[in-house]
Amino acid sequence: MNYTKVVSKFLAILILGFFTGCTPAPLSRTAPGPEWLYIQIPDSLLSLSNEYKSCTPSGTGLAILSPFDAGEPQIILRWGDTQTENYHAYQIGEEQLVLIVNPNNPIAHVRYEDIQKVYFGKMPSLNWESLGGSNLTLTLAGYPVESDITRRFLQMIDQQNPTFSLEMVIIPSPQEMRTFIANTPGGLGMLPKRWVDDSIRPLSVEGQIGTDKYPILALTPAEPQGKTLEWLLCIQERLAEVP
Repeated sequence: MNYTKVVSKFLAILILGFFTGCTPAPLSRTAPGPEWLYIQIPDSLLSLSNEYKSCTPSGTGLAILSPFDAGEPQIILRWGDTQTENYHAYQIGEEQLVLIVNPNNPIAHVRYEDIQKVYFGKMPSLNWESLGGSNLTLTLAGYPVESDITRRFLQMIDQQNPTFSLEMVIIPSPQEMRTFIANTPGGLGMLPKRWVDDSIRPLSVEGQIGTDKYPILALTPAEPQGKTLEWLLCIQERLAEVP
């Protein structure tokens, strides 16, 4: 046997294996995923969902979180709650709270003091006649106590910690409130104004003491920059365009 040829062949196999083992894996051609904006938005301000999406910068994803979701959003939107804790706070617009009725209810307006009475169980009977309207059963609707809409309503009627009427139907969200009043001839409820459409009708209040317009605040853990700032500036413009 020619040992020289065998050794030479063995070395050639080792060298080939060495270079084959060190060949780098081919680079992935998968495009990088988008950056994401995580924004916490309460139900009261979700009427602008299309605007939130259209203001999202190119190449960026948008994740909308509720106040009950876990996570650390880059932006927190609040309606009327001015406690900013350790955040940077910027007012980007306003939203109005309005009382609403079914469009077939002929009543034109209600008195401020009557709204207080009916919502806090001090009206003798729940009938629209008691509020100056027609002989129609009044179905009272409101939100959970922890809702920001409830807090704005209490500000509007200048009350702190009242006891609501036991007859009040609790509605979880503005969208469901709108649907409920649209389907309830004698319904009385409330909505942030940008939730109002033709399926319901706003009801004016005479002699109102408190304000019905409250600031929309954007809270950020750091001074906004880049795409976060771009999104905020866009939303501020859209809020000015959509009264």
